[in-house]
Amino acid sequence: MARIDKFIEACFSHGADSFLIASGERALMFTEGRSRPFTPQPATVSQVEGLIREIAPPDRQNGTDGTFEYDFTYDSPSGAVRVAVSCAPGRAQVEIDLKGAPAGAVTERVAARADLPPAPERPAPARE
Repeated sequence: MARIDKFIEACFSHGADSFLIASGERALMFTEGRSRPFTPQPATVSQVEGLIREIAPPDRQNGTDGTFEYDFTYDSPSGAVRVAVSCAPGRAQVEIDLKGAPAGAVTERVAARADLPPAPERPAPARE
């Protein structure tokens, strides 16, 4: 079981819509448009990179060096989730969308800048 599976399971049990783990920040859980801290301490770059490596598709297992973004579907023990990864030198983040993951291959968007801005707090998707 990947370490991030514990986060995913806890978020599902709390009815969260998504969560974000970014280096230098405490993990945030998003529920109905509101965020709340999910961990007591900020995550380090190596902790976030380790979480990413455990679940990244095989063609992404070579490391997190460089500046890039990509997303993929992950079949966690708690259910399928959508994973968005952003990495830049000295910064890494992973965002998990728990409200359903569309089928599809990994897509990559190469970042045009050398650094990535901090992830914004955003409202959860509207419920149907």
